Amino acid sequence: MKNILLWLCPVFLFLSGNTVWAETGTATVREYRMAWILTYNEDIKSGESIRKSVEEARKTGLNALLPIAHRRGRAYYNSSFLPVYNPGNISPPLDTLQAFIDAAHDTSEGKAYIEIHPWVVLFPVWLDDYDPPEKHIAALHPQWATRKYGEEPESSGRKPRIWLDPGVPGVCDYFVEVCREIVSRYDVDGLNLDYIRYYEGGHGYNPIALERFRKRYGRTNTPEPGDARWQEWQREQITNLVRRIYVETKMIKPRLKLSICSIVWGNPDKPFPESAFYSRVMQDWPSWFQEGIADINLPMNYRSEEDPQRYRDFRSWARICRKNSAGRLFVNGLGNYLNTISGSIAQIRAGKRAGADGSCLFRFGVNNSENKPYGTLLEALAGGTCHVAASPPGCPWLENPQTGMIRGFVKKEDGSRPVDGIKITLKGGVEKIRHTDGSGYFAFVGVAPGEYQVAVTAPGEGREEKRGVNVQKGRISSVDIDL
Repeated sequence: MKNILLWLCPVFLFLSGNTVWAETGTATVREYRMAWILTYNEDIKSGESIRKSVEEARKTGLNALLPIAHRRGRAYYNSSFLPVYNPGNISPPLDTLQAFIDAAHDTSEGKAYIEIHPWVVLFPVWLDDYDPPEKHIAALHPQWATRKYGEEPESSGRKPRIWLDPGVPGVCDYFVEVCREIVSRYDVDGLNLDYIRYYEGGHGYNPIALERFRKRYGRTNTPEPGDARWQEWQREQITNLVRRIYVETKMIKPRLKLSICSIVWGNPDKPFPESAFYSRVMQDWPSWFQEGIADINLPMNYRSEEDPQRYRDFRSWARICRKNSAGRLFVNGLGNYLNTISGSIAQIRAGKRAGADGSCLFRFGVNNSENKPYGTLLEALAGGTCHVAASPPGCPWLENPQTGMIRGFVKKEDGSRPVDGIKITLKGGVEKIRHTDGSGYFAFVGVAPGEYQVAVTAPGEGREEKRGVNVQKGRISSVDIDL
């Protein structure tokens, strides 16, 4: 690998030497220093190249890396059910995720531990200009693809651009299994969800999703993209998936840190109902942190420091993210590829002033907008040091949980099919209400210890079924209900 992280070392040399990372100057610094990694980059070809890149990251003071693990329907690890990305047709394929874990978790000879948070890109599964191969998820389940309002399915003569639809139950089941497989088979510290949103521009009109919506609300028409009830239902589909991934992965690794690539597009002065994340892509991320179904808010706050409007918006969105992360971690995502070295430094400082728990650079292996040679950067920043270490911030709700969770499925009595969109009421203490997803799944998080009842009324019968459940600190209780 040709100095893949030399771009980063000068930045962090400068940052450490000029108290950007370590404002207090103390030996103990608690903040995230992250970077997203495109593991399909041509420089990431072997275990040796990965070890070298991780070691360079370690020398710069990074303490968490986010390598891609799922992208466009392919696995960057040894999956039991997904096609494995293997451009060189190596036999056996390189287990990219395991190679990163081995290098990053190696603390021999005093090496610093680096966390690994696999980067899972969800709904856009095929964007190439040819049809997907037969074992690809888009080829196995073409009926899962989303559609645009008023648009018929794309003909074979048009360029494929396939996003799976969040309103299709099988799609959500698929992504839950992807996340469960990664977390259960690999020693990961976190999980990063990206593209956890609708394809913008009036998408979401898959026939399966439309039928679910119509049945839920007793409608026969096709709602327009701006229909308030339709948008509310779409946001519910995304939120249900985030909640389900959160709970199901915590069943495997209770201290796993789930991060969200949140949308911070457009004007930060607009009220949330008019914001792009809420009304264009149906990603109601503030509610996720309020509910406690995500641990790290990782906004993609990619803006040029040179543009006055973007300069202002970057800082405004950072303050908004801090305010609306509900006490969970907020790590500011930076577009270093858009900025000069000094611009990235200014943004890291601005994030810290806004109360960020660290920064995450997009992306690993990219230099800066100046295109300066690495040697020039090293010479210009030769006086810096990169020895100031930082540990990741604590997550007390994971390390010392004071609440528990409840999860389960509602199905017909014979177990033949799930009950979709039915109201579930948690009784005892503060009453909470959820609706099952398309697979009949429901979950409650942040439940105080004690005895509760989970109640559901059979559709069309008025018959209420109740199940008692005991909630304990740091535990997940399962309750399944047959109607």
